[in-house]
Formats: sequence, C-alpha cells, structure tokens
Amino acid sequence: MQKQEEQTYETKLSLTRLHFFYIVLILIGSLILMATRDWTKLDGFTEYLSVSATITSLVLGVLAIIYGFISSNSTNSSLGSVQAAAYEMKDVGSQLKELLSKGQELQEKAGSRNEELHSLIGNLRSTIDDLSTSTTHIAGTVEMLPVKIDSLRNEIFGKSVSQITPGVEAEQEAKLQTNQIQQFLSVSSIIGLAALKAIVEAKRLTKPADLEKIFKDDYSDSTAYAQGYLVASSCFGIVDFELEGGTKKVVKISFSGESDTLIEHEWSKREKSDDESSRNSISKYINKINASFTLQQSADAT
Repeated sequence: MQKQEEQTYETKLSLTRLHFFYIVLILIGSLILMATRDWTKLDGFTEYLSVSATITSLVLGVLAIIYGFISSNSTNSSLGSVQAAAYEMKDVGSQLKELLSKGQELQEKAGSRNEELHSLIGNLRSTIDDLSTSTTHIAGTVEMLPVKIDSLRNEIFGKSVSQITPGVEAEQEAKLQTNQIQQFLSVSSIIGLAALKAIVEAKRLTKPADLEKIFKDDYSDSTAYAQGYLVASSCFGIVDFELEGGTKKVVKISFSGESDTLIEHEWSKREKSDDESSRNSISKYINKINASFTLQQSADAT
C-alpha cells in the first residue's frame, strides 16, 4: 500500500514539473513577443541593439580570453603532472629492470653454489671411500704382522747359532724389533698413533689416560677403535697396559725397549708432515690429550 502511494506521488510530481516547464516556456515566449512589439517602435532601436550586441561580444571576448589563460594554465599544470608521472614511471621501470637483473644474477650464483656443493659432497664421499679402503688395508697389514714376525724370527733363528755370538744376537734382535716397531708406527692411522701418544703422556705424568675424553665428542666416537689399536699394539709387543675396571681409562702402562721414544719420534714426524690435513689432525688430538690431563688435574685439585 505504501509503495503504491509512493508511486502515485512520484507520478504527480513528474506531471507538475512538466506543466511548470510548459508554463515557464510560454511566459518567456510572451515576454519576448511583447518586448519585440513595444521596443521596435523606439527610435534608434537598431543602433541600441547593435551597440549592445557589440558590447556583449566584447565582454564575451574578454571572458573567452580570460578563460583561455585559465584553461592554458590548467592544461600546462596537468601536462607537468603527466610529465612528472612519466619520469617517475621511467625511474620505476629502471629500478625494476635492475632488480630483475640482480635476481637473475642471484639465481645464477645460487646455481653455481649448488654445483659447488654437489662437487664438495662428491669429493667428501670419495675421501671417505679412500679412508675406508686405507683403514681396511691397515687392518689387514696389522693382522699379517704377527705372521711376518714369526716367519722372520724363524728365519733368523734358522741360521747357524755358532756364527752369531750371544751379544751380537741380542743386539740384532733389538735392532730388528726397533725396525719392526718403526714400520708398524709408520703405517699407523692418526687415531691409533694418538692413542699411543696419549698413553706415553699418561706414563710420563703417572696418570690414567681417559680414552673417552680424547676420542669422543658430539660428532663422532672413536674410543672403541683407539682401544682396539692399543690391544693390537700390545699383541705386537710395543706396550703392556690394563684398563681400569668398568671404564676406558688406561692404567699400569709399560713400554718395551725404546717404544715410547719411537712413538714420540713418529708423532714429531707427523707434526712436520707436508700433508696439511695430517698436521691439523695431529694438532687436534694433541690439544684433546692435553685437555684430558688438565681436567684430571683440576678434578684432583678439587
């Protein structure tokens, strides 16, 4: 109901506006007709009309000129804004182009780094394989040493005893043992030699050598390997030792002959090696050995 009333009101309003327009238009036409009929009877009307038209033209001309200036200033201002915007867009385009170039360069560098990383991983795998092969070879060599020693010893003792005096025989055996120990140490791994160096220092300081503190860290644990190497050295006749019950601490250490001196000599030789990785490993383990005994001293002091 209310909607219908609103529509009726709008219809009436539209008709009223239409009638108002007609009425105003008729009145204006009537006024023009009356002015034309009455004013044309005046003397000089055409001259007045011409003057009025001229003045009106002048006024309109002046207004047109003023409007032209205003419009021109507005146009210039707009063109200036457009030009400034164009320069800004040009700068933005240059920056985007530079950014794109840097992005491509960064992508190329990332690809190069990935290739270098893959190459390093490949080299690391190759090094690990070589290390595994070397370790296997060393283990095989160590296992064959007792057999070679027995064979060499039998060959020596197979000679005529009459040709060798007791003193010379003892000297030759000692020299043979020294040569064998030197050969054994020369093919020893870094970890094995570090284990022997640790018990040499333990013997000198009269303190136990804690293998776990030396060969175990957050990344690897070579304690079992070091212990096994000491056992192999003991079987070879280089050192005799015992482990403290339930621990990895080496106690009651005794060396045969000049074994400890030969171990020190081989250690010093490795420290002066031309192989940088070997020197770095020697430096790392000597620091760990010294640190383990320093911790023991601090514990004893407390």
